[in-house]
Amino acid sequence: MDNFFTSLKTSERLKEWGCDVSPIEIFLINGDSYYGYHLLEDICVRYAKEFFRNSAIDDIPADNTNIPMWAVRTFEIVGYLQKNKKEEAEKYLLSHTVYNPSNRT
Repeated sequence: MDNFFTSLKTSERLKEWGCDVSPIEIFLINGDSYYGYHLLEDICVRYAKEFFRNSAIDDIPADNTNIPMWAVRTFEIVGYLQKNKKEEAEKYLLSHTVYNPSNRT
């Protein structure tokens, strides 16, 4: 399995929170199927706005840059993955995704 796919725990949490983005991969573990999101292709590129853009306020550039806040969040995940810190990348995803009930406006 590609190391950049979300873990079963993260995938299940996103599903519990109502994530309706279709994943690109389905895996079999011990005979049970589960879907996994690719942290780079799905979450940071293809569906970045769906995972991190909560409202128009997230389009406002962060810290005197021209980069919207939702994009900054994807850069954080990429940074964790570059350092081989997948678990931290998943924690960051779960803390900042719009699917997390505490992040809903």
